[in-house]
Amino acid sequence: MRLVEQEFAANWKIVAEGFLEGYHIRSTHHDTFFPLQYDNINVVEAFGRNSRISFPYRRIEKLRKVPPAERKTSGMLTHVYHLFPNVMVATFPANMIMTVLEPLAVDRTRIVTYTLSNLAGHEEGRAAVAQGRDFVALGAAEDRDMACAAQRGLAARANDAFTFGLFEGAIRHFHCNLQGLIGDVA
Repeated sequence: MRLVEQEFAANWKIVAEGFLEGYHIRSTHHDTFFPLQYDNINVVEAFGRNSRISFPYRRIEKLRKVPPAERKTSGMLTHVYHLFPNVMVATFPANMIMTVLEPLAVDRTRIVTYTLSNLAGHEEGRAAVAQGRDFVALGAAEDRDMACAAQRGLAARANDAFTFGLFEGAIRHFHCNLQGLIGDVA
């Protein structure tokens, strides 16, 4: 297991939103995730206040040639489990990450990330884990930059409202649940 803590100049909800949709893959992760994954193709499943977003790798196309009864999706998808309100668990071929978003201020978030793997028991597995971890860290840095830019945009106060689009089902699910709790308290 590896633990990394970072602080971002962005609201925790903006950081969470980056985990919950895939239409930013081409524009934000052009040289990292986009060559391996599709832009804006994902499946969102809700279970209670939680959700799972499944992002296919391009190599999933190989399954077209495999008889349906023999298809296995292991290594073909990244699943992001959003455990409401502030925990994300993301699966990758060589490892899994659990990210906890800790609000520090309206415009500041501590992100605690645990990297876990069952492949680290031998040298080849450790190399795959390190490569996967470093690759995911590059994508996370790109997401951090976008979240901080969004926070700066919000600070400009140019908009009174924001509309979620059709491709933001998991984000809408998150905010509806959050509003439901806030409404219950108010």
